[in-house]
Amino acid sequence: MAMNYEVVGKYLTNVIDEVLVHDSKTSMLEDDTGMLVDTDFKMAGWVKIADILLSGLGWYVNHGHTEVAGANTGNYSAYNGNNGTNARDGYPIGNASISFTLYQLRYKRGASFQIDEVDNEESANILGGKLAVDFARRSIVPEVDATRFSVIADNTNISLGNKVTETLTVDNILGNFYKGFEWLTNHGVAEDNQILFVSTSVNTLLGTTPSLTRFITQENITSGKGITLTINKFQGREIVVVPNDRFFTDISLADNGYLPSATSKQLNYLIVDKRSALGIKKLDQVRVYGPNVVSDFFGTKINFLVYHDLIVAKNKVVGLYASISGTGATGVVGGLSIATKAGAVANGTIITGLWTMPVGMAYAKIVYSASAIAKNVGEAYTGGTEVYLNTEFSASTNTSLYFAVLDSNGVIVAKSTGAIAIDKKA
Repeated sequence: MAMNYEVVGKYLTNVIDEVLVHDSKTSMLEDDTGMLVDTDFKMAGWVKIADILLSGLGWYVNHGHTEVAGANTGNYSAYNGNNGTNARDGYPIGNASISFTLYQLRYKRGASFQIDEVDNEESANILGGKLAVDFARRSIVPEVDATRFSVIADNTNISLGNKVTETLTVDNILGNFYKGFEWLTNHGVAEDNQILFVSTSVNTLLGTTPSLTRFITQENITSGKGITLTINKFQGREIVVVPNDRFFTDISLADNGYLPSATSKQLNYLIVDKRSALGIKKLDQVRVYGPNVVSDFFGTKINFLVYHDLIVAKNKVVGLYASISGTGATGVVGGLSIATKAGAVANGTIITGLWTMPVGMAYAKIVYSASAIAKNVGEAYTGGTEVYLNTEFSASTNTSLYFAVLDSNGVIVAKSTGAIAIDKKA
């Protein structure tokens, strides 16, 4: 029986949606109950969000009743314009303003993969399913998270007071946390609406500093799908630990994923009001095309298209707080780790393992240089000497080398952030 590729595509779409929910560090920001949102994606990737402004309480006036002395000290004459003489009874007139702002989802990202023809269609779709899930886990989720964190940081402001650059230590981390909590509390954010996103290094400080661990509690929560999770909280705020390769400012999006820009800095932590930042993601149905319709090669093709953004409404900026380190983020994405062992001949060495950041990025060849590789990730590179995994080569007199991996077009996919010490035959 012929394979129904439309059904397969819908199935993969649902599977990937599950991965995006469970693996994402920002999925809790997709709850739109804190904002009045019209997520009508029929408008080619636009969304409408309400801005609501309200006046405060005023004095309730009743001239048929004698006020207790001192009970009503307000100047309610301002509400009726007649200095209290023959004033109307009842409620002061308040002001309410509700307007919708139209936001376009700024990030429209896609990819297409080809699977060469295999023995049968069922095997092709098993391979396609694994590819789809791995692509969601390795590429879609990290990029969406990294983009959202960068957008949150970009919406904070030094002069406003909710963006600080600091180096955290055992001695100052608690006080700096409380400055952030103070900011949000003073701007009307309840502690149970605050989420504390922390870097791996900050999480280590939290977990290994006795004066801090006493503030950490555990709580079991049950998701809408009935899955029970145990989460850590710090002073009532949920803690979410974020890998370094998703947690930096000034993200740059390229044709082969995402990476930090030259100005990117690592984030220490973000404190976010769940009602202030709304993550919106639409995974268009995954399209699967069988060999009967693919014309440019013989096999199965899978197309992915993702619309997404993180929206901070105009009057919600005060619900965000960012602590930024002074450390640059270059290399946390597109970084490269190499393992070597000594070869059989003088100066011989062998690459026994290679890991990109994030893990599993596709590449076509490995090159090395005795001097620093001047080109950046995403740029074409024609220098260096090509080498192969598990194949001995001569390192000459060098005790360390610079490495990069390139795609089929000679573009750098990942490179070492510095010289890597190698193990070689004496």
